[in-house]
Amino acid sequence: FGLTSPAHYSHPALRLSAADRQKVEGMSGKEVQRKVGVAQLVGITFFAVAGGPFGIEGVVGTAGPVIGLAGLVLVPWLWSLPMALMTAELSTLFPETGGYIVWIDQAFGAYLSFLNGGWSIGCNIFDNALYPALFAIYLRTVWPVLGQTVYSVLLRIFAVAVCTTLNVVGIEFVGVGAVVLLVLSIAPFVALTVFAFYVSATSPFDGEVLNTTSTSYLLSTSTSQWGTFLSIVLWNTCSYDSAGTCAGEVKSPSKTYPRAMVLTIAIITLSYCLPVSASLLVEHSNYTLWEEGYFSVIAHTITTKMGGGGGEGGEGGGGTSWLGVWISLAAACSSIGLLNTLLCTSSRAVSSLSTNCKLYPLFLSRSHRRFRTPFVSILLHAVFTFALSFLDFTVLLEADMFFYCIKLIMEFAAFVRLRRGEWGREKREYKVGGGMVGAVALAVFPT
Repeated sequence: FGLTSPAHYSHPALRLSAADRQKVEGMSGKEVQRKVGVAQLVGITFFAVAGGPFGIEGVVGTAGPVIGLAGLVLVPWLWSLPMALMTAELSTLFPETGGYIVWIDQAFGAYLSFLNGGWSIGCNIFDNALYPALFAIYLRTVWPVLGQTVYSVLLRIFAVAVCTTLNVVGIEFVGVGAVVLLVLSIAPFVALTVFAFYVSATSPFDGEVLNTTSTSYLLSTSTSQWGTFLSIVLWNTCSYDSAGTCAGEVKSPSKTYPRAMVLTIAIITLSYCLPVSASLLVEHSNYTLWEEGYFSVIAHTITTKMGGGGGEGGEGGGGTSWLGVWISLAAACSSIGLLNTLLCTSSRAVSSLSTNCKLYPLFLSRSHRRFRTPFVSILLHAVFTFALSFLDFTVLLEADMFFYCIKLIMEFAAFVRLRRGEWGREKREYKVGGGMVGAVALAVFPT
């Protein structure tokens, strides 16, 4: 980055003056209490990363069942684990609100902190805007009348309003809500997995043979689909770093973060692999049909074979089976959980920006005097989230991933940089093993 001396890291013109810091302290009021435990942090991280196996069906359609399942098993430990371990270490080194904003500021100084702030804002506002739209889309699959413009707008307003209220009231409510929504989001997939294994054990394959030795079954023969496969897997297993923005409100960060990160990886991996593997026993004749929303088709097949199928209709050809409806409602719950969590993490990142860099207005760090939450940042995020939710879904996703990749590279660079110099000599309550070699190795694969 062209940084050759300590002077390059300071950039005093970008730093807040003593008077500005006093203003920040005055706007913040009392010290924020640490109320988030392991279960709440697991819930927050779960929705920051995944929100359930919705949309994961494409890994089978693009790479084949065997390679698809292998990716779902291996990628979380090769791609997600480095992010999770980095988050755990740096969140215990800097147990304060802001996460990756603080990490890059301490590693590279105010100038790159300012640039990272811009990338983070771009990533967050486009990411947040995805979920009010998805909430409306999922409910429309159950009740088509909600596809009318007026209902679509009202559903977006409802989603944003509920999540904004929970965030302003306090992170403990965000955490509890995340745990409840986690259970609601994965419950139908637990049922689908159980019923799929039951159906496969009690029903014949209707004359079809599950040929696991054929090349077409093992993997996709179309090289053009491998990029899509990787995009789906990586998209559904990233963003563990977002959990670091709440470090200032987490109880015993050195113990809570490592436990929560590993637990979340395990939960997410199981929530992907079990429904997919069980569903392949039911729908195995043509994996190329597997695409986003195909779990509803599988649900219809399962309930039909069990004698409880519904009528025809619904989007995606999945009929209106009770299990398919349950999955759609769980997807709507997941969208609320994702928006609720990301509004929490992104608002704290922006609040931290205004306390670290003079070029971001101080009022962004203003906290609610009763609830001790960054309510100005939360409200601004809510406004942009609603406004941008009407953009095309593909545009939002591409913009989100563009900014996220830049941000992630900066975070791993900060992780390695903070192993050297003054911070490298700092005693850490939690530290990834292997020394500098281990830190570099951890950063290489994800970047």
